[in-house]
Amino acid sequence: MKENEVKVAIRLSGFDIKPDLISKKTGLIPSEFKIKGDIIKRPRKDIVVNYNYWNLESNIKKGTTLEECVEDLLNKLNSHEEFFNNLINKCEGELGIVINTYGDANPGIHLNKKILKELVHFGLELDIDIYNIE
Repeated sequence: MKENEVKVAIRLSGFDIKPDLISKKTGLIPSEFKIKGDIIKRPRKDIVVNYNYWNLESNIKKGTTLEECVEDLLNKLNSHEEFFNNLINKCEGELGIVINTYGDANPGIHLNKKILKELVHFGLELDIDIYNIE
């Protein structure tokens, strides 16, 4: 049976600065970014991006807990706390968790008080998607 897959990311969107400025200010390289006005090629119809977007995924290694992944990302924000607080105050920010389960898996999700306080401190919303893939 295939193992469950977990993705954890900090996602920021709708900010006014260019996404590469976030990387220049923090030294963090995003997993993905989009610039307002970019065109995404699609088979049926191209899509024009109408907001700036910056996504930083956790590097999840086998045996790493969900909490450890979240703490790793929050530590990266904490190392540039003033910058991210100012940025997230002016845009949309979220901690995104995606879990793909296989078979009869029933994953549990636990985030400790410290993590929850930091999410609130940074003004991050929490988005959790769980998919059962058979």
